[in-house]
Amino acid sequence: MKAFKELIVILIVLLVAISNAEGSASNTTSSAIIASGDATDPWKPCWTHGSWGTIPGAKWVWPTYTASDPEHGETQTLIREFTIDCNPISGYLWIDADNEYAAKLNGVDIKGGPINGTNLMQANKLEITVKNWPVSGSNYQTNPAGLIYKLEVSCDTVTGQASSPAGSETTMPESKTNPNNNVEPGIVEMWGNSTAPTVSDPFSEEALASAREELARTPHLEGYWQMGSRPTADSCQITQNGYSLVFENEKHEKSSGSFLDASTVVADNWGWLKGKISPDGNRIDWANGSWWIKIL
Repeated sequence: MKAFKELIVILIVLLVAISNAEGSASNTTSSAIIASGDATDPWKPCWTHGSWGTIPGAKWVWPTYTASDPEHGETQTLIREFTIDCNPISGYLWIDADNEYAAKLNGVDIKGGPINGTNLMQANKLEITVKNWPVSGSNYQTNPAGLIYKLEVSCDTVTGQASSPAGSETTMPESKTNPNNNVEPGIVEMWGNSTAPTVSDPFSEEALASAREELARTPHLEGYWQMGSRPTADSCQITQNGYSLVFENEKHEKSSGSFLDASTVVADNWGWLKGKISPDGNRIDWANGSWWIKIL
């Protein structure tokens, strides 16, 4: 009889726990999404280069199918207005562009990665300006232009969803795994054959900690560099934004680029030139036989 009473008590405790879990579930956050190439994106899917990275649920887009003036370059601005039918508490932006971008959300400058909930409203305006650098003698295949992005929003109710104007076919986030590589949350670039962490919830503490840890392992290359083979030449320069890089050589020619892995970089506009980073991060040995030494 005593054992039976103990069993009843255990069952009551379990029922209370289940009830509490169901109650708390109603307050859990949910993710909603707008992405490049969805039904209401004013830009449409464009010609894509085989080396460009991917973001699950998004497509590379441009106002025209190919770059309209690759020899002289061009600058295009995307504007998207969307509403959030809930109380937004945070967001996350995945973004990449060829060659460079500047983004604003409701007038505030943002970059790829976490977005503070105070920057999100019920009615929102996302503005992304993309610049394709001029390359003499190029065509749309050797100097392509494109933008890819995905914005996820976390709300304080399970019913909250972000939506674009009527007719939008926004969907819940897909798996973070693409056919070739796993994709790191944040600024998504070319990962080559490397693998970045895969997480189920991009807004969880585990996901953000994983992103910060992965970013911390990325070498800090920003600064001025000297050509080791031509020490009397003008200095070179690297600008770094997470995994996204901009190289400038001694001739002041620029190329966008990124990390293929923690020890390898690639310069897109210099014939996809690869460079090997030394363990201390102060030297890059380029595949063409030249090398750079960090001086500042």
